[in-house]
Amino acid sequence: MVEEDETAGKTPEECRDLGLWEVDLVYYSLYGNNKGDSTKNKRGKAYKARSDSEYKCFEAHDGVLYRPGDHVFIEVSQCDPYYIGTISNFKMVLPSFVQMSILKVYY
Repeated sequence: MVEEDETAGKTPEECRDLGLWEVDLVYYSLYGNNKGDSTKNKRGKAYKARSDSEYKCFEAHDGVLYRPGDHVFIEVSQCDPYYIGTISNFKMVLPSFVQMSILKVYY
């Protein structure tokens, strides 16, 4: 099993180069559930540990890196445009399509 200290302070690429993580090219949607509209899907990278196949972080199409425990803005509606949430994990919902789970939402 990989110790957290072994990856602490390292970039996802460094963890991949050390053989600790592998990268999956994945697609995601910026605007909710629009899987049928491929023009709104973006491509990112999901990094998972080789030891337990758990996704450790996600790199968006624009280079922003997200990890469990990070706080993110969640677009909800025009009336209440944003909530703040905490990322709990990432999982594959379809082949090559990643979903981010939010643990806590702050209003």
